[in-house]
Amino acid sequence: MAKPRWVNTGPPEQGLSIDIPHHASVMFRRSAYEAAGGYRPEFYFGQDWDLWYRLAEQGTFIHIPEVLTRVRLFTCGLSSRHWREQRAIAALSRACYAARRSGHPEAPLLVQAARVRPRPPGWRLPSWWPFDRHQAEGAYFIAESLRRNGDPRCRRYFAEAFRHGPWLPKVWLRATQSLHLSAHP
Repeated sequence: MAKPRWVNTGPPEQGLSIDIPHHASVMFRRSAYEAAGGYRPEFYFGQDWDLWYRLAEQGTFIHIPEVLTRVRLFTCGLSSRHWREQRAIAALSRACYAARRSGHPEAPLLVQAARVRPRPPGWRLPSWWPFDRHQAEGAYFIAESLRRNGDPRCRRYFAEAFRHGPWLPKVWLRATQSLHLSAHP
């Protein structure tokens, strides 16, 4: 087994110190999962955040330096299109943790989390309409993640974000910032 590269020994109330682990890359004991209460349906856009905080109360997170899984993001995927909702759920997960630690009920926070849901389909644009805000947001999410890692492949996703949402200033700004990246990641 590879030697652990990093152990999260900080208190969970400070938040998880690194990027949230992806479901497919995490292993935990069934007994810890059951003691934590498993995934909760109130956290539709981020059941993992809630579970990780509750698991943190059961023990320590250890990161292994080997790549054992790879994750692929799509512009139409949940994480790409609903990152705002995921941020809200992450904050509510942390607030639930703080409530439990201070002996306060988390029920009001669970009600708030349960309200963070996909919007019901409303009025739809005609099929010939060339713009789609959800596609633009999804492409932007991936592009910005790549840009922050210095990966010039972000430009492909910025181009897609332009195509679906040319009115979004953040796309113009970040795409311009990506022009200094070298051609090879």
